[in-house]
Amino acid sequence: MTIKEVSERYQVSEATLRYYEKEGIIIGVKRKNGIRDYTEENFPNIEFVLCMRNAGMSMERLKKYIKLLNVPNSENLRKDILKHQRDEIKEQVEELTKALKKLDYKIEKYEKIIS
Repeated sequence: MTIKEVSERYQVSEATLRYYEKEGIIIGVKRKNGIRDYTEENFPNIEFVLCMRNAGMSMERLKKYIKLLNVPNSENLRKDILKHQRDEIKEQVEELTKALKKLDYKIEKYEKIIS
């Protein structure tokens, strides 16, 4: 699959895919005559990277995690990275939940005034 096809499949720019590959977080992309040739084997890595980036994981943390994939007995370190990210997401969810409650309260107040 070409980079254009992967870009369309995951709704991410070709430049982003190239950047992630250059940074070492999208791994194992083979080339045919110098052209990237993505296979089904690449998709779990791409999906994980995009999911983590959308969840706010820093490039630094993501690079560290990906590098550890090839390090024997690094499961605890990888788990710790993921737990740290999960904790950050939980905090964000709590903050967003508070904001949502405030918005709902304000909207309800305006609806009472208007009607």
